[in-house]
Amino acid sequence: FQSSPAVQAQEQRLLEAQNRYWKSEQLYMQTDLTEQLSIVHPNGIVVQPLAMRNASTPFWSRADRVKSCEFDLTVPPSQIERAELSVCVWDGGAGEIEDYFQFNGHALSVAGQGNHDVLYSRNPLDPSWLNPGMNSVRLHSSTEHHGIEVLYPGPELCIRYRSTTSTHDLNRQSAAFAAAGAEAGQTDWDAVGVENARQGFAALPVFGTGPKNIDVQPLQLGEIPARIYRSDASATGDARCILYFHGGGWVLGDLETHDALCRNLCQSAQATVISVAYRRAPEHSYPAAFDDCYQATLWVARHASSLAIDSHRLLLAGDSAGGNLAAAVALICRDEGLLAPAGQILIYPVLDATCSSPSYQEYAQGFGLTRQDMHWFWRQYRGQQNLDAYLSPLHAASLAGLPPTLIITAECDVLRDEGESYAERLKAAGNEATLSRYPGVIHGFVHFSGAIDEGKSAVEEIAKWIQATAP
Repeated sequence: FQSSPAVQAQEQRLLEAQNRYWKSEQLYMQTDLTEQLSIVHPNGIVVQPLAMRNASTPFWSRADRVKSCEFDLTVPPSQIERAELSVCVWDGGAGEIEDYFQFNGHALSVAGQGNHDVLYSRNPLDPSWLNPGMNSVRLHSSTEHHGIEVLYPGPELCIRYRSTTSTHDLNRQSAAFAAAGAEAGQTDWDAVGVENARQGFAALPVFGTGPKNIDVQPLQLGEIPARIYRSDASATGDARCILYFHGGGWVLGDLETHDALCRNLCQSAQATVISVAYRRAPEHSYPAAFDDCYQATLWVARHASSLAIDSHRLLLAGDSAGGNLAAAVALICRDEGLLAPAGQILIYPVLDATCSSPSYQEYAQGFGLTRQDMHWFWRQYRGQQNLDAYLSPLHAASLAGLPPTLIITAECDVLRDEGESYAERLKAAGNEATLSRYPGVIHGFVHFSGAIDEGKSAVEEIAKWIQATAP
């Protein structure tokens, strides 16, 4: 499309006019929103501008230009109290300006008296237009007018939502842990180096030791190393089994760092636990860890009898990056139909490779795991791979047909919102899903039960859920 000189002159008038008009909205569009993104107010209200995708800028409503775009919803629709579409509409003529849209299939008219041929309009939307389980919304221009009508810049969709818990009131133990990390400063992982980072993580004095009366033996799942845990209660045949995938950003953790947690789960849930030593990043980027975990799951199911476990009571579990792997394995089990796990336990899981949820803003630093940490972990694991459901389970097209799920989240954690969004989508897809948020704690609190008491409570909750789900 090549504009004529006359049209180009009109377009320049648009740019000048909209810049004048847009600047009058700076207080609302930038100062207010930016502040509210970084501060959770006492009443729990946050305002957020959502990212627009699948459209160029400017977004033209002319027939031969882009006419639709999508916005990614980064909080569960049930938490949204108000939605507002901000648009800037220009018409070459003076006076009344009008344009028509379809927002998620609902008719929306933008009209009013323009200023310098520009109408800037903030249009309240019915929150009911944002359906449960929805993770994006579509805006489509319905105008049939072939003149130069354009939305520029934008459009922008802002939402106001209420967080179910909205304080930064860390409990004493989590605060001490977070303060120690803040005092040490942001880790430059590239400068530290992977091996030094692994050694430092393994040396943390927060994992605890776990019960000693657990029989622990090395195990080989085909070519994949593992460790099997049995208590007196799970030593007999046909025991329920937890297949555990450790956390550590796909980089740091190993069988030893999660030994105490596996011992605790074994005793509390009265279950056999098999901890999988999947290949780690960056030496082995995606899909190596995912492939290992899936193959380990199939191997355990095929050899259930020789392992003295009940294949019908096989559950998937993992914390953080391990939660990502557990969720991904549950998805491929559904997709390929070779196995139906009895349940999945996702402990503050990593589920969204975009790192764009509000909790990433709210707890970006000063609460243990930082936004910068997660960006680094994702770079190591993802490599050059495109986004897919097994890499980033929150982006799965459908979550129907998945096993009963328990999701544990920490209030003061960058990963909180993606775990809670996953729980809501699971429920909306017809699955049985239980969400349990622990207030005042940070990422890793279950794994750090040697230092944070709520970790012990979470293990007990997980054990009770497992016993009820796989009796």
